[in-house]
Amino acid sequence: MTESESHRILVVDDEPDITALVAYHLAKAGYRVITAANGRDALRTAFGMSTGPVPDRFLIGLAVLSLLSQVAEEQPLMCLIDDEQTTPRPRSS
Repeated sequence: MTESESHRILVVDDEPDITALVAYHLAKAGYRVITAANGRDALRTAFGMSTGPVPDRFLIGLAVLSLLSQVAEEQPLMCLIDDEQTTPRPRSS
């Protein structure tokens, strides 16, 4: 197996022709390619709700931000994020 064959790439774009073109060239170069039509489909893959490899965490975050942005354009949006596990803990004296 070549190095490119060991990499899986998720191509996400809302333009089917662009998605197909990029996927074609990546597959021709030996990459394993999964496509998604939009951020929502990419997230479904990331959360195991549809088939395909789990994309990079950065791409998941980008898709989430895109979805939040789309919702915020239509109506007010409040986002509550629980990230307690990374909150610095005060040192005890």
